Amino acid sequence: MQQFLSIVKKCYNFAKENIRIVVPAIFALVSVIAVIVSVNSCDLTVAYTFSYGDKTLCVRDTVDFSAAKTIIKMASATGDVENYIDEPVFTKTVAMRSQLDNVNSVAETIIENTDGIVVATILRVNGEYVACVEGETSLDDYLEKSRTRYDKDGSVSTFVDEITTEKAYYPKSQVKTLDEIIEVIDKLSVKTVSTVSGKYNVAYGTTVIKDSSKSVGYRVTRTSGVYGVVRYTDEVTYVNGKESARQRIESKTTTQPSNEVVVVGTAPISGGSSSFRWPLANGYFYTMTSYWGDGRGHKGWDIAGKTGTPICASMSGVVVEASSGWNGGYGTKVVLDHGNGVKTVYAHCQKLYVKVGDVVTGGQVIATMGNTGRSTGPHLHFEININGSPVNPAIYLGNR
Repeated sequence: MQQFLSIVKKCYNFAKENIRIVVPAIFALVSVIAVIVSVNSCDLTVAYTFSYGDKTLCVRDTVDFSAAKTIIKMASATGDVENYIDEPVFTKTVAMRSQLDNVNSVAETIIENTDGIVVATILRVNGEYVACVEGETSLDDYLEKSRTRYDKDGSVSTFVDEITTEKAYYPKSQVKTLDEIIEVIDKLSVKTVSTVSGKYNVAYGTTVIKDSSKSVGYRVTRTSGVYGVVRYTDEVTYVNGKESARQRIESKTTTQPSNEVVVVGTAPISGGSSSFRWPLANGYFYTMTSYWGDGRGHKGWDIAGKTGTPICASMSGVVVEASSGWNGGYGTKVVLDHGNGVKTVYAHCQKLYVKVGDVVTGGQVIATMGNTGRSTGPHLHFEININGSPVNPAIYLGNR
């Protein structure tokens, strides 16, 4: 205690002897303390001001500007936007904390005053950037119109790819016009699924009854055939309006097919020949101009002669075809059915003397030689068909 009182006494004596020095020092100290107290009580702080565009901002630290750029970059569709932001010049100052601009307001000011950056609506396909349009334009109506452009009654349409939109900052030089982005949208692939119902006929068979009391060539339908009917429902998938897949989801036979019943004659034709004979009337000049095969797949014989030369049935039979016209190049022709799967063909005729259903005997005149159809001169094209296949006439008539 004695020591403390001694120190105080010494300080008092020093101050008394040096009063001109001590008093100003005391006032200076008090002033500093007053300023510190005043700054703290008035919410003042060291800050930085800068100008961007036509606005002046004040931030707590220069790093706030960098933080604002980061916000813009994160909210952009491309990192390129950072290249369009100018670096400001900062001035150190003292400012009220309540008047400082926060990072988000700094970011908004940067966007508003940077000509190269705009708010854009981004179109993405499967997460990948495709195009964007300036502004916060909704693309929903345009996407809906594109998605439903192939709609049919009761169909369901979706985009083939995943389509998303978002708002983001984007370089103004890279945005498209609304018409351009609509053109992009209209090219997006669309899948449409719909159900299609219908019916189809099922062919009936033929039941043949052979009647030995009727001649070969006799054919009468005793009972008409009835087509079966099947009703169905398919799920059909279209891509851009073109069918890409079809699946049968329901099928029901509503009518069973019923065979036709046909009676055919099997008895030989009375008075007729049962073997092949020469298809021209006796005594008429002829020339063989083309044989079976003939290096070009010829299906019969070509027998040339004068126009009007009588053509005879090579065997007894029934006329199953007698027609004029092109007939696939055969021209005017006659086809005879001789039974047991045997038929003969007489083509390029000039005039016909028989009609379908006529029964003819071997050697009977059925037509005259002509130059109809695919022909370079008057001649008879003669064929023999066994069970629907042409065979070489020489097998039955010998070489000529």
